[in-house]
Amino acid sequence: MEQIPMARKTTLYTYLHLNKKNKGSLYLCCRHALRRRKQRLVAPTKWEKRKSISQRPICIDQQLREDDLEMGPTDGSNNKGAILTITDRKTGYLIMENPKHGKDAKQLPMVVNRRLAFLKRRGQIFSITIDNGAEFTHFKSIEPALKILVFFAKPYCSSDKPHIENMNGLI
Repeated sequence: MEQIPMARKTTLYTYLHLNKKNKGSLYLCCRHALRRRKQRLVAPTKWEKRKSISQRPICIDQQLREDDLEMGPTDGSNNKGAILTITDRKTGYLIMENPKHGKDAKQLPMVVNRRLAFLKRRGQIFSITIDNGAEFTHFKSIEPALKILVFFAKPYCSSDKPHIENMNGLI
């Protein structure tokens, strides 16, 4: 069996980088066109103490009462802008808001408090279930303002909030 000389991966990439540096076009044939991974712009945030979805009362899990809400953002096209969607777990009542600042973590609780204040005055909110997105890091300002409980779904578990995931899919 003959030994066929083979080029190593690093040799190929060295050649492609030289091609790019010399204004060639061969590097564009690469699947990733020699693009580097983007660095994180924001350091991971530290969460305050939060209530897990496993601490939720049974009446919320079994949908025995109305006015237990699920909340989540929907990204706009090309991740520009966002729509905040809030839905009732039992009735499917939907509230949509287009925040000016997108998914800004400091502005989102103010939008939620303003949008849900009329439901709280009627006594129509008991709890909100939200996901672990960075946009909800300031959730502590929602709890005292609306005097409700905020629960967090398990990470990467969309089945914890099926109603809002379905609504966002329909939107």
